[in-house]
Amino acid sequence: MPTPRERDYVLGTHDEEIVRLGIQHRVWRPRSLDAWRRAGFTVGQTIVDVGCGPGYATLDLADIVGASGKVIAIDRSRRFLDVVESTRDRLGLDNVETYAQPTRVTGWHVSAHTQLIFNTALAKMAHSNGLSVGLKNDLGQVPRLEPKFDFAINEQCFQYHECTNNPSPGYKAFLRDGKPVFQVEYRRSPRRFCALANAANFNSIKKSGNFRLRDRKWKPCR
Repeated sequence: MPTPRERDYVLGTHDEEIVRLGIQHRVWRPRSLDAWRRAGFTVGQTIVDVGCGPGYATLDLADIVGASGKVIAIDRSRRFLDVVESTRDRLGLDNVETYAQPTRVTGWHVSAHTQLIFNTALAKMAHSNGLSVGLKNDLGQVPRLEPKFDFAINEQCFQYHECTNNPSPGYKAFLRDGKPVFQVEYRRSPRRFCALANAANFNSIKKSGNFRLRDRKWKPCR
């Protein structure tokens, strides 16, 4: 039975999600390794992997820092940390430490200004590599970030009544500039949000709330 903390993970922490994260890691791994190289990650360093999940990136980082370095893997999910520790022990890695973070606090405060700088840099990095980049959530900063992003992604704004109660013009800014807004609901039935989504010109879908790889087919609103 998942603990309340495990249920905080929108896509879950079950076996299928661990497999999905592994596939996702393999897809992005070459770019991640390149980004870490450019960031100067190297032998002998101590690197903190906050939100390490099941540890796919953690293991790559452990290889980079080598035996003289250390990777500190932190996650709220005991299930994910069990996977990290099992893999670490199986591979005989002595340079990986794990810590369960019992709250949402990461140890430092991220201000709205810092978040703006991070998102802007991320968009610039994507464009410099010939990639399109989407803004996921961060509704409060949409007016300032929309010019830098190519599309928007939102999860559950109808469930939490956040689709329109954000600083004007909100997602209308994306639509006004011909940029799509992709939106998904998990726990609301289509009849409770699709009419609103279509009226707002969102590309919304309904996915089942169990989040499994072999989930029932998603249902588009249009």
